Amino acid sequence: MIIKNFDFSENQTKSKNDFLIGSLNEFGDFKLKKIFEYNLAWPWDDKDKIKEKDAERIFNDTKFQNIEFLQMNSTKEFYFKVLISKERKRGITITGIKVYSKKNGELVQAINNMKGYGLFTFNAIQIGDFDFDGNENDFLLANVETHAANVLQTYYIYV
Repeated sequence: MIIKNFDFSENQTKSKNDFLIGSLNEFGDFKLKKIFEYNLAWPWDDKDKIKEKDAERIFNDTKFQNIEFLQMNSTKEFYFKVLISKERKRGITITGIKVYSKKNGELVQAINNMKGYGLFTFNAIQIGDFDFDGNENDFLLANVETHAANVLQTYYIYV
């Protein structure tokens, strides 16, 4: 995939492009309308005070609720979106999960009003056969950045 007009500016409340123009070998040219933007970049060290001040301003002032965020992992039958929200002066949290049918794009299940899940990775949904029944439609919601031993995860088992 090639995006021709991606804006790499950091800490902007609105980038200059409302559409992404690109091409994909399999599908050809495309134009995607931007419906949401949150552009935040903290400095790598404490020497860049201007970048730190800009990032802090955007972090403190930005608020949004229940934005659908498509997940990379999917099963043969389903794809997933997490709902993300952010209160002013707080980090992004996952407030729900939506499960969609790959056959027709219909919503199959919505898990709402979740609390205590930070968005630490773009790929918050992991797929597997977690109950060892041969069905690979099970998924988990990663509650931390790592998948180390003895880390709590929330598992959803497909029956």
